[in-house]
Amino acid sequence: MKKFAKTPFIILISCYLIFSNQSINNASEKANFQIIGIFPNSLNYNYSFKKCSNYSMLNIQLTQASIYAIEMLVNNNSNLLPGIKLGLTIIDSCSSPQLAMSSLSTKLILLPKQQNYDQYNCSGSSTNTHDLYSSGSQVLNRSNTDHSHILGVLAEKSEHITTSLASYTSSLRIIQIGYNSFNPALNNRKFFPYFYRTSPSPDVQTKIIIDVLTRMKWNWICIVLAISNNLDSAVVKFDLQLRQHGICIAYKAILYDKNTTSDFRSVITAIRNQQRTNVIALLGDENIVFRFLKEAENQNLEGKTWIGSYSWMLSSRIKNINSSVIDGVLGAGPNMKRINNFDQYLNHLDLCNNVKNPWFVRAIRQHLQSLRNRRDQANKTS
Repeated sequence: MKKFAKTPFIILISCYLIFSNQSINNASEKANFQIIGIFPNSLNYNYSFKKCSNYSMLNIQLTQASIYAIEMLVNNNSNLLPGIKLGLTIIDSCSSPQLAMSSLSTKLILLPKQQNYDQYNCSGSSTNTHDLYSSGSQVLNRSNTDHSHILGVLAEKSEHITTSLASYTSSLRIIQIGYNSFNPALNNRKFFPYFYRTSPSPDVQTKIIIDVLTRMKWNWICIVLAISNNLDSAVVKFDLQLRQHGICIAYKAILYDKNTTSDFRSVITAIRNQQRTNVIALLGDENIVFRFLKEAENQNLEGKTWIGSYSWMLSSRIKNINSSVIDGVLGAGPNMKRINNFDQYLNHLDLCNNVKNPWFVRAIRQHLQSLRNRRDQANKTS
């Protein structure tokens, strides 16, 4: 019995060795139709060695949630798309706009001629339904997933990557849907006619911030806006709304992608030196916000109260900033609802049965290596 008891453990180790040694930044499965999902499963990309590193378990869970939605909620529902299998092609952006663009382009280059599905609907008409299934089976029943028809793109989590890809996909008339996008420029249907989102609009977030300020009776505030492109109209609108509620601006700074560490340092110095308020509204792109707060950490900017936007407050990278810098953060996000079946699904996953998400194994490998390093470090100091 002892001999056979070791078998599951040996199998798990074998899966771990096989999958963790794969060099990947995308994964796909055979299906009739495909959705491309772009996720920052890795937080860093080395351009010299063309290698991704620093896996984020939080972002990998977003990948897993998408796999679950398509596998369990769509394909396992015989009433939703009977006779049609929906697939998910996963791209790891490695938090790099350039890699995300090149990886997406590689997938779309192999895209077959676009079909017009506007004539089909879900009204229950037997003729339309039959035509839709026939069209799907004729052109999409292929073994190579790269040649399945792509229905749309699930946008990357980061605002700056989503914005850079939105114009590209709209130019190809491919739908892109964002779940963590707040850039008001993307509302422009002239430039982004095929971009949609499920996240709260910037106007909603602005109202929340004003509600917090008025409730706390703070009538002076510093504003730092981190934006990935020129949004002067949005900045002016925010200024007017604050003034209409009797809130004065002690200091305002706008940060862009192109700003350097020296620029961030100048803003931090100005915030530190002003005497009217310790309350700072920090809004905008998560990538810029992280760089700014990292420099604030380096400059020991402490004792401030931050009012944050949903776009960065839940970021896994932000949580690594020293608590003395961001200990006082106020904000709000959409209501979260726990899905019990999804929790059970996650608990059932292991190193062998989760082959659709190879980043899962790599993240575990990274975690085990971290534990090993801590142990070795502890042994050296003891």
